Amino acid sequence: MRYYLKKAVLVMSLLLLLGVVLLPAGPVAAASQVSLFTKFTGFAVSPGESINYSISAINDSNVIQRVTLELIEQPEGWDSKLTAGGWRVSQISVKPKGDEIFYLETQVPLQIEKGKYTFRIRATDNSGGTYVLPIVMEVTEEGTFKTELETDQPSMQGDADSTFNFSLTLRNRTAEEQLYALSAGAPRGWSVSFESQGQKVASVKVDANGTQNISVRINPPAEIEAGKYTIPVKAQAGSFEAEINLEVDIVGTYKLTLSTPTGVLSTSATIGREKLVELQLGNNGSSELNDIVMNHSSPIDWEVRFEPETV
Repeated sequence: MRYYLKKAVLVMSLLLLLGVVLLPAGPVAAASQVSLFTKFTGFAVSPGESINYSISAINDSNVIQRVTLELIEQPEGWDSKLTAGGWRVSQISVKPKGDEIFYLETQVPLQIEKGKYTFRIRATDNSGGTYVLPIVMEVTEEGTFKTELETDQPSMQGDADSTFNFSLTLRNRTAEEQLYALSAGAPRGWSVSFESQGQKVASVKVDANGTQNISVRINPPAEIEAGKYTIPVKAQAGSFEAEINLEVDIVGTYKLTLSTPTGVLSTSATIGREKLVELQLGNNGSSELNDIVMNHSSPIDWEVRFEPETV
């Protein structure tokens, strides 16, 4: 009897020992039957850029999964949300062995330092299994609140009769709509006007982190000398301003005139006698003329000469 009792105690001790070895030390998370997939988990962005990034929720099971979606980590100061079908979502249904697309929408702050910024999205299936997808966005340049005025063609060439049309892009890299006053520091006698959306303007509104196209029309004075001229153009809204220098290269024009001092183009002469006729050369162009050779076309047997022959 004592032998069987010892044996029973030994068996119980072994079972208890096995229980201690086999039982888990704490709760274990259920394996997720849902996973998240995106082609690019790390990419570069710029300050002020709007991101609309697609992600697939994949159902590996044979039943419909109602997947709970959570943005469990995002950088401070970023405005982010999960969307699908144009709606902000926290849960989506995924067919067996199927997938559904949702989006991470975020706005990169305008004022931000260069570096890598991490997002973590968690998907939870019907049974509580979870899957976490990390996404890293690298800001490649430091962002600041500023205004930019740019053009692809800052210099043009033409004569004094030309109209010079420049196309500018005004960029508002601030968090609020701005009303910009437009001005130009042209030399005296020059005409400068601004157009936006087909209308002459003196100021333009630009949305936060938006752009506006501006046309600048420049006309030089009629008697301008040949040479290069710089016209600074400025856009200003309070403490925010941007300036760009436009260059106009005036090439010389040549307008040669020939007349008499009185403007009379007829005279009388006596047969066999020499007649002196005074002529007057004029240059109404913007460039100097040199080595002008005088020539003529006269009736038969008439003798004509110029003094001097070259001017």
